[in-house]
Amino acid sequence: MKSLAFNLGLFCAVFAAPALASDPWKPEEQAAGVALGALILVDYLQTRQIAKYPEQYHEVNLILGEHPSIGKVNNYFMLASALTYVFIDALPSEYRSYVLAAGIIVQAGVVAGNFNLGIKARW
Repeated sequence: MKSLAFNLGLFCAVFAAPALASDPWKPEEQAAGVALGALILVDYLQTRQIAKYPEQYHEVNLILGEHPSIGKVNNYFMLASALTYVFIDALPSEYRSYVLAAGIIVQAGVVAGNFNLGIKARW
């Protein structure tokens, strides 16, 4: 039942995005969005490695818990990615660049920290 509710919520959020859009994305915002998306993908792959090797690593994301399952990681990143996009897309352009830059900084720090711990970005 949780999975059905999750998928229904994700479906609604993604398809509501165009209705929430405030301003079209500028080319530099699009580039920043791609960079943020790439960093989120790397974080996702690293988090899957954490889930695969609970004896070696532990997760620090309080929502996921110390030893999440692969399914929980998949669901979390699917929902978080969709909601991040919906939120950023709904912002007025004057704020969107700042939020994208902040997201890139945070995600780059997370990814770099994971790499420093030896966590690879593998499927």
